Amino acid sequence: MSSIKEYSEMYLAFLMELVGQTVYFVFSSQGVQPKIISRVQYTKSVKQWEFIANGISHNVSSLGKTIFFTEEEAIAYQHSIMGQYTQEQQRKILVKEQ
Repeated sequence: MSSIKEYSEMYLAFLMELVGQTVYFVFSSQGVQPKIISRVQYTKSVKQWEFIANGISHNVSSLGKTIFFTEEEAIAYQHSIMGQYTQEQQRKILVKEQ
């Protein structure tokens, strides 16, 4: 069994490996967009780990939920929530995917 210190070190190493990786965001009107992680940081004010992609911070816990490591996962997620979009947003996404 790993100690808390070992777990913390493994988690920190994982976070640092995110820098330079491409992740895929799902946008309601733009569809799936790739972004590159430029930095990982701990924000004391909100007590959470965040990563920076295109100058905007995002919660690390969003990875695998609304931000994905593969384009295929992002597209599958977007299709699963398509009913929440307006008809115009759906049309834009479907046109972009063609």
